[in-house]
Amino acid sequence: SMVLGSTAGTVSEAKAKKAALKTKTITVKVGKTKKIVFKSKRKNAKYTFSSNKKKIASVSKKGVVKGVKKGKAVITVKEVFQKKKKTLGKVKVTVTKADSKKTILPTPTVSSVSSPAPTANVTPVATPTVTIPATVVIPTPSSGPTETKKIIGKNNPIATQRYMADPYAIEFEGRVYVYGTNDSQSMVIGADGKIPENKYSNINTLNCYSTSDMVNWRDEGIIQVAGKNGPASWAKNSWAPAVAHKKIDGKDKFFIYFADNGSGIGVLEGDSPTGPWRDPIGKQLISRDTPNCGGAEVPWLFDPAVLVDDDGQGYLYFGGIGEAEDREHPNCIRVVKLTDNMIGLKEEPQVIDAPAPFEDSGINKFNGKYYYSYCTNWDGSDKRPTTSNLGVATIAYMVSDTPMGPWSEAKVVLKNPTYYFSKLPNNDKNNNHHCMFEKDGQIYMFYHSQKMAADKGITQGYRTSGVDLVQMDANGNLTSKMTLKGVEQVGAFNPYEVVEAETFAWSEGTSTTEGPKQNNTRSNRVLSSIHRGDYVGLEGVEFGATAPKHVAVKLASETGEKVEGKIYVYQNEISNECQIAEIPVSVDKDFKYISAELTKSCTGKQKVFFVFDVEGILVDTWTFTKEASFTAPTE
Repeated sequence: SMVLGSTAGTVSEAKAKKAALKTKTITVKVGKTKKIVFKSKRKNAKYTFSSNKKKIASVSKKGVVKGVKKGKAVITVKEVFQKKKKTLGKVKVTVTKADSKKTILPTPTVSSVSSPAPTANVTPVATPTVTIPATVVIPTPSSGPTETKKIIGKNNPIATQRYMADPYAIEFEGRVYVYGTNDSQSMVIGADGKIPENKYSNINTLNCYSTSDMVNWRDEGIIQVAGKNGPASWAKNSWAPAVAHKKIDGKDKFFIYFADNGSGIGVLEGDSPTGPWRDPIGKQLISRDTPNCGGAEVPWLFDPAVLVDDDGQGYLYFGGIGEAEDREHPNCIRVVKLTDNMIGLKEEPQVIDAPAPFEDSGINKFNGKYYYSYCTNWDGSDKRPTTSNLGVATIAYMVSDTPMGPWSEAKVVLKNPTYYFSKLPNNDKNNNHHCMFEKDGQIYMFYHSQKMAADKGITQGYRTSGVDLVQMDANGNLTSKMTLKGVEQVGAFNPYEVVEAETFAWSEGTSTTEGPKQNNTRSNRVLSSIHRGDYVGLEGVEFGATAPKHVAVKLASETGEKVEGKIYVYQNEISNECQIAEIPVSVDKDFKYISAELTKSCTGKQKVFFVFDVEGILVDTWTFTKEASFTAPTE
């Protein structure tokens, strides 16, 4: 989503022949704010905003809507151009009740915020109490954040700012990148405020997150794949990606293979794991015209997995059972050799006889053996008398000495999410979708579940992705599980680099949005949706034996209007005893660094938390320094 007043909007504003609203509906809690966003603005025009019910929802001159009390209102947006005024559009606003959950900010000093008057729950010496969102904030079509809580010490799901299914992981230069279906794109809330069923039909983007230590995840943003705004403009959808890296003619190349619904598989190519992405062939790589891939042979032509073997040969795996009559051996899975450039087929796809398949191909090479894995189907023993031992919607695997088989007897490595998590909705979104991934001799299992959505009372099929370990015994047998605790940190996190603020292990209330463009290939994000009491936390931050002297954050106002407040920094836990810095905030539309001296020594490996006593800001980066005086980093 685009923030008004940011650099992201200048090109469209300058070129637009007419203005158009992007925001059509807004759901906002009492006391919280959300911005009305434009698709385009007419050059030299002015825009006004008015609310028909100011006692329910007020609106500023900049189009910032604030929830006043529970109810519904309509914001009218007008354009003034060449002395003519016309109505540009109306934004329907639903204001929901504020949450009752409170958090206590640090005890204020003389220069800090003043204490509130005593109440039944707050003593005169207590610190200011501020509301933290306790439930998911329903995103508008223009935003898509979940603003949900990721509990301290619980490393799953890996990220909560957008729903992401069908995870697929690769490693490049010591950093792990995970890509997945952007379920949040289905959460388009209508005027009735109801959450729609996740039917996937409008999903044409992917999410990407990355990490250097498996617990602190950086938001790499949204990849536009299909539709009129994507490089694969011929495709309708982008689901269940598979990603590969290969050196071609001495240059690093990256490939995203994606499902264009169930009709075929496309491919994008890029020069870095974060793009930019281009469509190298302008059509489906695998289609109904591909030999052995007709509708009767492979009912679902989707869910790719990709392997680049040690000799550089690429292989693509795909397929799904659909309504095939034979539920035990439908022979609907395929493997094919890719051309050396990874964007063509060397030969006809071959059959993999995976017992009781459903969808979700996976491929790995462990200890010289090839492991093909997949999700089993939902049919019971009446239709699967000889394969019932594989269970329903589990992750099964087979082993071979070659990438194309023959394959061993199938075994189960991971059970269905309903086995590990209670109170999941009873729907078809409890499907299993996975990716196994090896790093530094340890195998990881990425998967998705409805656990986070279910905990928020959302039963319409929205998934988030988690990661746990895979155990391999002496005979090569695999076992794994799903947990909320997740995996342990690998290595440590360096606070002396310029750290993207959209990197964290835990959070409450925050989300991310598009940020200022950087001089690299990343789609830069910034922390957004920040309210008083929100926080982000990082695991295993290594300060070393010598304590830093300063901490600094780079931030700006979300609306362009002046914003003041404070950011409190803590080590180990959020408590007054553990506060190490208090950063004064005073910003407008331009991003700038604001620093503060540390008030306590901070050495060794610590958790670090940034707690916000400010609203309406965007945070781009942060860093700690050991110098006697702070100098803003050159970027």
